[in-house]
Amino acid sequence: MIVFNGCYTHSSTSGNIPLKYYLGVATPANYQTVVKEVLLENNYHIENYENNATSAQIITRWNIRAPYPAETDAGFFDSKTRIFITAIIDNSTFSKNNGFGYECYMEVLNHVYSGRDREYVEFYNVPLLKSEMDHIAQTLSENFTNNK
Repeated sequence: MIVFNGCYTHSSTSGNIPLKYYLGVATPANYQTVVKEVLLENNYHIENYENNATSAQIITRWNIRAPYPAETDAGFFDSKTRIFITAIIDNSTFSKNNGFGYECYMEVLNHVYSGRDREYVEFYNVPLLKSEMDHIAQTLSENFTNNK
């Protein structure tokens, strides 16, 4: 089920479903600055900017943190989260002064560690993490145009 909450779109399905959001349309002028400000306000630091002919992506460093209660209840004792903000050029938005608009999306990777298999696994059934990511997505969305 897709729910419109404010001006961004997110999945409301419970369970171990990855967190993905539609954020709206950014201009070249505000894409990097707004994303950087919002991520820093929420203790996420940018590791990479990746650009190609049709898109741009901002990738955060892993945010290593204490596990949330839902993670410890599931037997995990180490957690880390990473955010990807992808901006895809929308050719229909070209203007002489502002260039192209970017359709922006956010995807969250949440990895947890239990020690059982000596590797991190993806885990998303974490209400506090979802609330934190909903807040970040909402804040970004408020700074972009929302045409969907």
